[in-house]
Amino acid sequence: DDDGWRWRGPAGGYRHLPPPRMPGDAQRTNAATALMALQLLAPRLAVDEEAVRAGIAAAWLPGRQQVLAGAVERIVDVAHNPEAARSLAQTLAARPARGRTLAVFALLSDKDARSVAAALGDLVDTWHTADLGGPRGRSGESLAAELGELFPGGAVRAHASVPAAWRAARAAARDGDRLIAFGSFATAREVLALER
Repeated sequence: DDDGWRWRGPAGGYRHLPPPRMPGDAQRTNAATALMALQLLAPRLAVDEEAVRAGIAAAWLPGRQQVLAGAVERIVDVAHNPEAARSLAQTLAARPARGRTLAVFALLSDKDARSVAAALGDLVDTWHTADLGGPRGRSGESLAAELGELFPGGAVRAHASVPAAWRAARAAARDGDRLIAFGSFATAREVLALER
């Protein structure tokens, strides 16, 4: 609706709900799921309508399509599966950059790198891959090789760490460009630590 959105379940509904604080179309679906859970738990868990509105308006998770404004916009997302990457792609397409999009991509070895990257491929101009430590970590070199196969002739650079990849991408960015970092909670955490 012009003044918000509405939700209806089997036992009633809400009108004029505020937009979720976090960006991305999936956030309304997430809020609707939470509303259904609340309805199923009633009356054992009673939550008044004002608390519902406040919760939707305030819910936020660091690193979930987190936008850091500036001359070079930075978006940090934990996206590590194809569904989350498609959600990130929708958000990027809805807010196009004036310039290029440079991506820092690091994920665990048991994740589907090809499908995650393919969801964002048309939106990324330059890829900066990075080693992700730990027993399940994946090397930036192996990730760069896979991206090279997926995007022949594309700009892909491998780095020894997420901070190194982020610094390189930031150094290459110009006003109007956009930086994105995604691939795991660890990737998001390391980038956000650099941005403090």
